[in-house]
Amino acid sequence: MIASKPSGGFSTDEVRFGEYEGEDVLVKYASGANDENNLLKGYRACEHISEAVDFKVPEPVKLVVEDNELLAIEEKVDTEYPSRQDWKNPDFFEQTVHRGVEILNEMHSDRLQCSIKESGLMVSEDRIEQSMTKNLDLLSSETNEDVYQLCREIISAIRENGFERNFSHNDFNVDNMIFESARLTGLFDWEKCGLADRTRDIALFESAIIDEYGMFFHRDKVESFREIIRQDINHRFNPKILRMYRFFQNAVAYSYISNGQCSETWRSIGTNKEIIRHRKKLIERRKQGIKEDVQAF
Repeated sequence: MIASKPSGGFSTDEVRFGEYEGEDVLVKYASGANDENNLLKGYRACEHISEAVDFKVPEPVKLVVEDNELLAIEEKVDTEYPSRQDWKNPDFFEQTVHRGVEILNEMHSDRLQCSIKESGLMVSEDRIEQSMTKNLDLLSSETNEDVYQLCREIISAIRENGFERNFSHNDFNVDNMIFESARLTGLFDWEKCGLADRTRDIALFESAIIDEYGMFFHRDKVESFREIIRQDINHRFNPKILRMYRFFQNAVAYSYISNGQCSETWRSIGTNKEIIRHRKKLIERRKQGIKEDVQAF
């Protein structure tokens, strides 16, 4: 089950692999990671987290290596993505918001932050700058020019803000959530974890859950769901920075699905056309307010 050690310098000893055999294995490619040792370090951090928190993380199964290059880590993920009926159920939705906030609070707790730093498993590069800059390439091809330029300005404003960097998942969206019996129980795809602004984790969660599924299925209740995050999240964040991250993520999601890349969850509960129209309206409605936020920095 474990690929032989290539000459690139990393070691399979850096990840503890399970003995799982079967078809229900999700393959998470290391695209954009640019550093195979950081990828392995991220999954070692994931293993460390699994022993310290009350939410589930994936079990690494094997490395995928080709021509001495690490392409991916296969991971066992047992998840049952919610149905359209689940998302339309306000009780399920509120429960998911509460559980997401609990996971964020555990992941961002001082106890876990200290533990990760002391373990030596922290990826030290700025993961936000890395991932957001990479997303600009996608935005330039599928987004109109003013939104693209606004997203460039958002990156600059966030960089100049000098945010505090701490351990973050950095890809907290619905496709990376583990659901069991219609309950959010954990997170997978820790490829991008490392030093980042914790506010981005909050924004990614809110963008996916509230801006997308909440506004799509529960427009009359969406502000009450958003208030749960505002009240229950332990990390104190700058509301303008949060809005910038959310707008950027909405623009990325719009470009992504315009490119024909429907998410795993929407593949089963909706259509590209539905969510494209929804995201486009969201971007246009918020564009002016975000311009004002950016200009305030």
